[in-house]
Formats: sequence, structure tokens, C-alpha cells
Amino acid sequence: MFEFIKNYVLTIFKILLIHLIFRFLFFIHNYSFYQDYLSKNILECFVHGLRFDLHTSSFVLLPILLITFVPENKTILKFKLFLIKCSFFLSFVVLFVATICNFIDIAYYKFNGRRLTYDLLANTSDAFDQVGQLSFHYWYLVLYTVFSIILYLLLFRSIRLHKINFTSKISKFGSFFIFILISGLSIRGGLQRKPLFLTHSYIFPDSHLNSLILNSFFSFVRSNDLETLEEKKYFDSPEDLLTILDKKIPQNEINEKIEIPDLSGSNIVVLILESFSTSYMAFENKVKTSYTPFLDKLASQSLYFKYHYANGRRSIDAPIAIFAGVPNLMEQSYITSKYSSKIKLNALPKMLLDRNYETAFFHGGKNGTMFFDTSAKLLGFRNYFGLNEYPHKGDFDGNWGIYDDKYFLYCIDMLSSFKKPFFASIFSLSSHNPYRIPREFKDLPHGPLPIHQSIRYADKSLEIFFQEAKKRTWYKNTLFVITGDHSEDIEEEEFKDQQGIYRVPLVFFHGGEKIQAQTIRKVAQHTDIKYTIADMLNLPLEKSYLSNSLLSAVGGKAINQQGNNWWIMYDNFLVKKDPNDKVNLSTGLKLIDESSTKDLLKNKILATHQYYNSSLIKGSFR
Repeated sequence: MFEFIKNYVLTIFKILLIHLIFRFLFFIHNYSFYQDYLSKNILECFVHGLRFDLHTSSFVLLPILLITFVPENKTILKFKLFLIKCSFFLSFVVLFVATICNFIDIAYYKFNGRRLTYDLLANTSDAFDQVGQLSFHYWYLVLYTVFSIILYLLLFRSIRLHKINFTSKISKFGSFFIFILISGLSIRGGLQRKPLFLTHSYIFPDSHLNSLILNSFFSFVRSNDLETLEEKKYFDSPEDLLTILDKKIPQNEINEKIEIPDLSGSNIVVLILESFSTSYMAFENKVKTSYTPFLDKLASQSLYFKYHYANGRRSIDAPIAIFAGVPNLMEQSYITSKYSSKIKLNALPKMLLDRNYETAFFHGGKNGTMFFDTSAKLLGFRNYFGLNEYPHKGDFDGNWGIYDDKYFLYCIDMLSSFKKPFFASIFSLSSHNPYRIPREFKDLPHGPLPIHQSIRYADKSLEIFFQEAKKRTWYKNTLFVITGDHSEDIEEEEFKDQQGIYRVPLVFFHGGEKIQAQTIRKVAQHTDIKYTIADMLNLPLEKSYLSNSLLSAVGGKAINQQGNNWWIMYDNFLVKKDPNDKVNLSTGLKLIDESSTKDLLKNKILATHQYYNSSLIKGSFR
């Protein structure tokens, strides 16, 4: 019995050590997220992480341990030897998959902002298509994997659990009891009321620290359960809920209505720029370098919203937020969740299609990537144009799709062939990792980050687009809306906090100069774009409790969620809610009625969470 316990503990320790190395590598490669935290906080994360690593380690050993207690009579001895080989192979596969999950997260976390989740499987075809360039770009992960395989072979050679000879039936039964007890507690995560789940990592109010606690294999396997949202019951009646959502916040309603001419009948082009943080712009920003000289100039001639926030950190989330006004406030992407089939979206493309607009979604990537074609159909776009439809395959960048400058010119030709008026979305591509740009643009300025030159190229492509569009007859009757899908690598400190990483540009420009140039400092978000365009076109829209037309005098707000930490940015307030429903308020104002304002803001974020979850569960935002 004691030999079994000694070998069992030693083997578990070795696997835990491997996971400790995984967590350390994750920490080192994502150090920019953790450099401002105390060493004490980081150490706590590593300690709490042992609970999740013990869970995974017990799963890895489970097949080998079960075989250890198979009886050893002559009849089944040969069969047992076969089972031992199978159990070792199965344990090796589990550990190898855990390794791959952790190594993917070392690179993916920078873009995703959270540990690996099950909906990554929705994009596996894209990953397989890019395996060559990804292996080249992340060569160090390939080396880590090779080193890990060697380490595992040494580990499995050292395992002696299956070779232990028990001196008696009592010894064997006692060992089996200890195995069941320890493995059961390890896999369950302890004696707490509910088995170990992702929510048990919510130790800190900051999602990055909580992510350091998790291991990626655990989050990947268990995140499949995240598809079902919890029905919140902060407020008893729907009437009370909507009253709170409707209530104005004192000292926040500081805006005047923005007056613009009726743009009914105008063509609409919404340009969504890949990985485009506001931090790359110099206009209205105190930054070291501008990587967007053309967009800076265009913004100065437009209706520009300085404090505009994306409603997510992934490209897949942007179209639903922008065109349907539905933010992604859950871990799984809306389009891959079970709720996408329950809700009939009142999306802007469908509304305009019903009003005889020609509607089209353009993206130069492979058809099916990021479910853009599925999203386009769900949103009501009549046509989808992807890589399959593009006529000049020689413009393929070798990775994701067609270079931006080539694809933008193709879009202009297609738009010119449409009946008028038209509504089109053009989603750019080239500023996506690995940031490939055409040879003729290689002399564009670089910056400290790998993405900077590709942002400069995307900006140049945007300039080429407008230069060519100006020559077309439809240009002067077209409203251009320009935004980013999400941010990526950031150099400027101002944009590195929990809210700053969501800031992306928002520009409204009319080819016929019908919109007066001005910079608006009210808070805005992706979901406001639908309502603002509808307002400009004088279209009737249903009331929204999550978004507003940015032309209205209503105070601005931006709603986001990351790792079950919710926050709402208002013009004068920032309200945060952690997974345990603890609410914090930040403001630079001296509150006139402090207690009632704080209570209202607390109730607002709770009501927003309840309204969002219940709307998805019941299948309607109305």
C-alpha cells in the first residue's frame, strides 16, 4: 500500500510540475497584462492554480490507475498487458491535448483576452488552413511542443504504478480506496458544494489574474457548459427592470442633439477595419506616432466619436453588434451559441433590404471564416462576397485572403454595378496576424510592434479606396461609416487599461459633405451604430435598452463583459460588477446626491445583466 501511495504522489507531483511550467510560460509570454500587479497577487494565482492542475493531472492518470487494480490471473494476464498499453496511450493523448491547449493560449490570449474556450472549435478550419504560417510565426511554441513530448516520454517511462505487487487483498483494497478518495476529491476540486468549475477561478476582481489561475485544458473542456446562461433575478418584475433601465442618471445627461440633414435614400458603406485600435491614430490623441495619416485627415472632416468602444475582443462578434445592435456579453460568441437560432434579429441590413436597398457583405477571407457568411445571412444581407467570389486569385496573400488594397478596388467595382441605393459592409483583412502586406508597400514605416506596418498599409488601402470612390457617380450620395472590429497589440499606455483595450475609431463621413465636421466626446459603442444610421436615414426603430442613436441628447454608454466581469462606461461614470455581483463605481465628479446616484448606477448594471440574459433565454430583446 505504501509503495502505491509513494508512486502515486510522486507521479502526480511530476505532472503538476509540468503544469506549473505551462503556467509560468503563459505568464512570461503575456507579461504585459501582469506587470502592474504585486508579486503577492501573482503568487496567489499560482497557488490557486494548483487546484485546477490537480484536477487535470488526476484525469491524465485515471486510465493507468484503473488498470493497476485489474486482477492478475493467468487467463487475463495477456489482455491486461494490452490494456496497460492502451491506458498509457490514452493518458499520453490527454496530456498532449492539455499541452496543445496551453500553448495555443500563450499566443491566443493576447488577442482574445481570456483563456481558451470551446467555441475555438468553430474556427478550426481557419487554423488548419494557416498551420504553416502559424508554425513559422510561433516557432517557439513548436519547440515547446517538441520539448514537451520528450519530457512526457521520460515521465511515462518512470511510471511504476502498474508494476506494483500488492502483498495482500487488504493492501490492494486499501490502495484502491485511497485512489478513489484522492482522485475523486482532485477531480471534484475539493469538498465544496458544487464540483470545480470556471467560476471557482474568480478569486480577484480582475479577469487577467483569474485567467492566470486557470489552465487552458480545464477552461476548454468545461466551457462547453457556458452555452446556457443563468437567469438572473435581481429584480422581481419586468416593469421594475425596465423602469431602472430607462431612468436617467443625474450629472450624465450632458449632451445636445446632433443636427444633420435627412440622409434618406443615401447609399451606406460600413468599413470595418481589422484589429484597429484608436491608439494607432494621432487625431484627437496624444500619441508618439500616427500609423493612420489618412484616417486622421478623414476624421477631421467627419463626425468623429473619440470615446468609442467595441463590444467584444473578437472579429466574430463585431457584425452582430454593429448591424443588429446586440452586444456579445457572454463567453461564447453569439453566432455560435444556441441563442442565435432563437432570436429573430431586427437587423439594419434586413430593414434596408425590405426598403429596396441592395445589400452586400464583403470580406476577402476564405468563405466561412469567422462565420461571416452565416452572420451576413442572419443579418439580412442579400449577397456575400468572399474569397470564392474574388476573380483574381493571384492577389491572395498566402494566409488569410486578398490584400486590402486589391480587395477594396474590387469592392468599388462591385458597388458601382449595384442598383441604387445600396447598403454594404466591407471588412478588411491585412492587419491580421501575420500582418502580410504586398511587396510594393514594403517601404511603409515600421513601428515598435509587428502590427504597426500593417496598420499603416491598411490606412494606405483606405486612402486608395476613397481616391477611387470619388471618381464614381454614387460617391456624393454615400454615407461612409468607419470603425474597427477590436483592438490588438497596443503601444500607448492610455489604451492599455481594461476599458482602453476596447477603444476603436468611429467615423461618419458623407461624400456629399452633408455632415458637419465635429468631434464628439460622449461615450459610444458598436451597438449604437445601427441606431445612429437608422436615425440618419429617418427610419423607425424599436426601443433599445442597451443602445441609442448617437445623434440623440441621451447620455452615452458602452457595455462590456470579460471573464464574467461586467462594466458600463458612461460619460461621467465607470461602473464595474465582478462575478460575485460586487459593484464598484469610479467618477471624477463630486456627486450632488451621492447615495441615490450610487444606488441607481449599481441597479443599472444589475438590471442590464438581467435584461441581457433573460432576453437571450426567452428569445427576444423586445
